[in-house]
Amino acid sequence: MVRRVKLPDEKFELFKSYTSEEREGIFKTMKDVFMMSVGIGYSFDKKEKIKKSAPGRSIDYTIFNGPTDEATINGLGLVITKDLKILLSSDDQYDRKFTLMEEYANAGISKLKELVMDRPGDPVENLAELILMQEKITEPKSPGEDILSDLSKDLF
Repeated sequence: MVRRVKLPDEKFELFKSYTSEEREGIFKTMKDVFMMSVGIGYSFDKKEKIKKSAPGRSIDYTIFNGPTDEATINGLGLVITKDLKILLSSDDQYDRKFTLMEEYANAGISKLKELVMDRPGDPVENLAELILMQEKITEPKSPGEDILSDLSKDLF
């Protein structure tokens, strides 16, 4: 089965603009924009269902093959659902995981625009500030402590 990661029709040009030299080209690929948008949507606890997505406005799932992509997607899926089944390699679990990621990215892209492109100053510097701010806000007491303690309460 060929899997596609959906991007919303109404925000597709916004996703695309972040890889364009006209808009500072702060990301190399649409996958990078998507992953950043997922992170931002998740960190602000904002999701939006995708109303419409045309086949040409999606990303081939095989693009998400780097060691950090799958780990990030699986990790977020696990933290969000607190369900170990999300890690299975079944079509249902892939769909479930990527639907969550698509919804966080859909909300996150708007927040990315607000916090990076619409602010005065250089977009790359604004992005760096946003990343540093998120690190300070979400810094756990020790690596993985918050995630593991939350999961252990819900799973065991």
